[in-house]
Amino acid sequence: MLNDDATVRRIESYLEDTMEEKERQKFEKELLEDPELRDAHDQFVTLIGGIQYATRNEMYRKLQKLEAGLEDPELTGESKAGKRARVVSMWRKPWVASLAAAITLLFITTVVLLTGQRNVPGNELFAQSFSPYPNIVMATQRGGNEERNTLQKAFYAYDRENYDEAIGYFSQVPESEYDASVLLYMGNAYLASGKAQDAEDIFKNVIKNYEQFNVQAEWYLALSYLKQDRKAEARKMLQKLTMGQNSYREDAQLILRKL
Repeated sequence: MLNDDATVRRIESYLEDTMEEKERQKFEKELLEDPELRDAHDQFVTLIGGIQYATRNEMYRKLQKLEAGLEDPELTGESKAGKRARVVSMWRKPWVASLAAAITLLFITTVVLLTGQRNVPGNELFAQSFSPYPNIVMATQRGGNEERNTLQKAFYAYDRENYDEAIGYFSQVPESEYDASVLLYMGNAYLASGKAQDAEDIFKNVIKNYEQFNVQAEWYLALSYLKQDRKAEARKMLQKLTMGQNSYREDAQLILRKL
């Protein structure tokens, strides 16, 4: 589908966030339903998005400047033969040939580096991307542990990266006191402790049954899949994250380039 100019323009407009709202919603619906469009989107992100449009456009501008140095023979009265001779003469100049070669090499090297990053193992992508969600819901002040309730003890251990201890305390909290935030941090503690399947179950619970922290749960669910090297499920969740305006969008796109 990347041979279709209209499709490329739509993907480019979507990634640059210049689509009208209705068109964006329609495009996102198509991404979910059309495997070929999703594949084209991923290819574009990998080969074009990674190059960064400014780099590509800069190369084009340099080439255009070279071409601009060739005057129109109709304006100068120069013959076609004379023009051909001047073009050949121009490209024989060392600096012109060197510049053209450098531009071409830069483009090829960039593409090779980007495409060479694909098929990175899921566990490696997890290690590159995972950082436990910071505690923003409960202050953990100094003091004896006996002065804290069970939930406070869980967050105290979490803040000190004692994740197994945090899991123990989180597990003692009555389920009637669970909310999206408690589950999110419990899932993070499991994930930080290497228990990806347990974390996965918790993040799915947040997404299914709560309205708060859904985006965060989707991000960490994708990482849970990567930890287990379940790339197809991770890809689906990451693609969903790239379709909205959220703080994980660019990170999700980066991982998709490497899958």
